Amino acid sequence: MSKILVTGAAGFIGRYVTEHLLAQGYDVIAMTNSKKLDMRSKRLTIIVGDICDGDFVEKTVQAVGQCRAVIHLAADIRVPGDGGTITANCLGTYHVVELANRLGADQFIYLSSVPVIGKPVSVPITEDHPAHPETLYHITKLTGEEIVKNVGTPGMKKVMLRIPSPIGRGMRQNVFLYRMLEQCRKGQDILLYGAGGRVQNYVDVRDIAEAVGLSLVRDTEGVFLIGGESISNLQLAEKCIARTKAGVQIRFAGVEDAAEVEHWEISGKKAKAVLGYEPRYMLDDTIDWIYGEE
Repeated sequence: MSKILVTGAAGFIGRYVTEHLLAQGYDVIAMTNSKKLDMRSKRLTIIVGDICDGDFVEKTVQAVGQCRAVIHLAADIRVPGDGGTITANCLGTYHVVELANRLGADQFIYLSSVPVIGKPVSVPITEDHPAHPETLYHITKLTGEEIVKNVGTPGMKKVMLRIPSPIGRGMRQNVFLYRMLEQCRKGQDILLYGAGGRVQNYVDVRDIAEAVGLSLVRDTEGVFLIGGESISNLQLAEKCIARTKAGVQIRFAGVEDAAEVEHWEISGKKAKAVLGYEPRYMLDDTIDWIYGEE
């Protein structure tokens, strides 16, 4: 049985995951809380539903019947978060795990976040780094991992993919890279805080989709870090200007950056060894792809 259910299929990451799975030959049940999923395929079934609803599980079981795996991408991604974040990311995740149990799924893939660790205390960051989330959102994502591990049936393989900042066409406008590229596009100088020394890890959304696909064909479970390229804010600004050939300058605001000392450098050893995952798209590739969008 090749039927895969994907929650959050209309979201930024969900769209790319759904497209990737269809390209790999899976029958995809795309779960969304809206009808805004402009894809067409004989192997695609779109179901509209809210994972927080009390009757979500029963209604979806009746509509789906059975499936091989559930990929849980739906989430309230607002940071720092509020009561709605708790409902969506904790209660909603509980409902999706219960749904997977009822559907007889063999695998459950959950998209989590690298910053559930809090601030890095050692680099490169590995799957064993202690977790001390500092925002309500990241508390709910870590709680979601525990719900998956402890509520899913014992025979179900549970994979938690922790990602850093996801980038690509259609990404959120509050992502640092998006703002830089917009400034380049508009001919505006790029303003940096501190000395631009904060190091962030960025992963192309197409690589996230690839990691999900690899997880489906591996007989494994556990937490995996799905990273991309680490780069400082200053280096990223320089790269954006160079790739876009924008005639803009980098200026410093003269304001201290509290996150200046943070270095989000991610170890990809476990993901490579167990999943066979390595990022295919470096920042140059992703910037060219985004900036070339019409």
